[in-house]
Amino acid sequence: MFTVEELTIGCFLVEIKDETIIFGSPPEIIKVLMNRGKPLPTAVVLPANFFWLEEIQAELEFPLFHFLFFRGGFSQGERLKIIGTADQTERIRQILRLTLLGPDESLMRKWHIPTQDMARQLAITHHFALKTQEGSIAEIDDLVEFIHFKEGKTELKGLHIEVREKNCFYITYQEEDQVIDLNFYERQKSPMKIQADPFFHLKRPAFGLLALSHCTSGFDPIGFTTGLVIFINSMPLLIDGPSWTKEHLRAFGLSISEIKGIILSHNHGDHASVIDAVISGHKVNLITIKEVYRSFVLKLSLLIGWPEDKIKKMIYCTEVPLDKPFYWFGATFNFFRAVHTIATIGFEVNYSGKKIIYSGDTVWGEPLQKLLAAGIVDKAAYDTLANIFNAEADLVIMDGGGGLIHPDPTELNKFSMKVKRKIYLTHRSNLPEGITGLNLIRPGQQWEIIPAATVSIGDINAIQNSPLISTLSQEWLNTIYSQGKIEVVAPGQEILQEGETGKDFYIIIDGAFSIIQGNNELTRMGTGDFFGEIPILEDNLCTFTVKTTTKGRMMVIPRAVFLQMAKRTIIGKRLLKLHQMRPALLECGWVKELPLQIIDRLAEKLTRRTFKSGEIITHEGEKGDEIFYLERGKVSVFMTGKGQGEKISSMAENQFFGELAVLGDGIRTATVIAEEDTSLLVLRRPDFERLKREYPILFYAMGVIAEDRIIFS
Repeated sequence: MFTVEELTIGCFLVEIKDETIIFGSPPEIIKVLMNRGKPLPTAVVLPANFFWLEEIQAELEFPLFHFLFFRGGFSQGERLKIIGTADQTERIRQILRLTLLGPDESLMRKWHIPTQDMARQLAITHHFALKTQEGSIAEIDDLVEFIHFKEGKTELKGLHIEVREKNCFYITYQEEDQVIDLNFYERQKSPMKIQADPFFHLKRPAFGLLALSHCTSGFDPIGFTTGLVIFINSMPLLIDGPSWTKEHLRAFGLSISEIKGIILSHNHGDHASVIDAVISGHKVNLITIKEVYRSFVLKLSLLIGWPEDKIKKMIYCTEVPLDKPFYWFGATFNFFRAVHTIATIGFEVNYSGKKIIYSGDTVWGEPLQKLLAAGIVDKAAYDTLANIFNAEADLVIMDGGGGLIHPDPTELNKFSMKVKRKIYLTHRSNLPEGITGLNLIRPGQQWEIIPAATVSIGDINAIQNSPLISTLSQEWLNTIYSQGKIEVVAPGQEILQEGETGKDFYIIIDGAFSIIQGNNELTRMGTGDFFGEIPILEDNLCTFTVKTTTKGRMMVIPRAVFLQMAKRTIIGKRLLKLHQMRPALLECGWVKELPLQIIDRLAEKLTRRTFKSGEIITHEGEKGDEIFYLERGKVSVFMTGKGQGEKISSMAENQFFGELAVLGDGIRTATVIAEEDTSLLVLRRPDFERLKREYPILFYAMGVIAEDRIIFS
């Protein structure tokens, strides 16, 4: 038996006698296998990049959990096999250790976790940890067999695996050969449908909640894991998050750029799959306790292969207290420590006399009483959780997963119908027989506890989320709100048509829009993005079509008002420059996947420079403080070898170069010469420094380009 099947971009399934191997392990891969009726893995081959194009490519938490518990590997004395280089397996070992056992005592002391908090969590973690036959805590090497490549080769039960190129595996089994190529250059599509009704309309309540997913478990193939948005003053905060977080937000009419923060309850993969949201757009504010924050930073460091200090520069952290209220723009949060295998928090939030409770993953009910009796949980932690339903909340999002570490729905079923109708369960897509009154969560479900004001603060925030509009004076903002009109648009509606006269100026409030030229989608737009300005400024026909892909809303500013605003403010000049630079950037594969706001900010900082054929652009060994984007033409790259300059490569359009000097010691590592008449877009070091602080994805992307250039030069 020897079969090879591509499960999704970046992941292949290989079956041989007695072994099922996956090459690459993107998020939710267990559910992909379950939905297709495929066997679950007994071995995993690690990809070259653990994190690539905004998603984790080595998510091994649930493959390991399934192998240990559902397959029964742990009880049978078997171990999941993980194949990779020595460096890769060490990184995975540390990641899995954080997942199963959390940070150890030495790490928590290094992070200055208070002694009492450290002792409380270690007692809970050690209680739930898997134990060996001798009674000691099972470490990762008791659960996983790490198999290393030696000189790029290894073997597993007659399957020979060889790495000849980056992320390319040549496999041989019983004289049959196959090539597995895990390389890809466009972001992976979600492996399951993000279940959004195209006619869904986002309410943006003053106080309320939106479900992005079923909020089910990591093993339930019906849908994605926990992802919620809480609205306070109509401003959205993300609570945990499923994989493909940005796609989930977009499906329900939200943009990651408008998320004011992420409340992270803990670092298990079914709650902390928000890495794309953290490093792929605006700098994110992580709202959590120190143990969770530092564990998240360490996990991200191990995934990307960057030092922790570098990761910290990409994230703001708001450390919340557990012993006193936390105030956020008129709302009062009370965070508490949940009882889980690793450090976890829940919270209650009060707003204008209304209350929402989010339990986090936690033991509850009779199992919690036993932990109190055994001295594993103290009275303060017990009282907070035991009395969670005495708070008369308007909405309770409650863990209902059952088993050893989650509440049993049959215990929750004992409450009165008045209490149960307010309870919505996570980790569940169905209810056990005999359960009545408790509720399941569905994607797109909205709880409007306090409706938005007549003039929605959320709408104002969405409009001012645009970097263009945010620079206007209050007077011009008042003009927009007074003379602009909010229009609702249906899915598939054409707002502007290529070749027709331009109408007005539009700012997207919510929904998803596409810019189309001919039959090609150039880019997608969301909250805070704008369009319609060029036909007005240039008094010309539209050069593209703008079409909605979901229901949405937009602020329509009349043509005459926009023209006055463009002439009397800096907006007119900014827009003209932006549209000189943006088309070239949209030709670059990874750039066009960025939010349009980031592309526009990058475009504003660029200048154009031309070179004749044969002209030298950079000199090896000289100081360099500019990054170049090859808009048009071709260049040759020379490096000194044995005292002479040797040509090592040519570069064509839509590539960056010069980043090594700007990211490194400022010295050019190569001489670059124009092979033909060439046009470059130039980004100065000071502008790049500002942009990378504002948008960490640019810092990450340039770092990846630089690392690849070093490896393959």
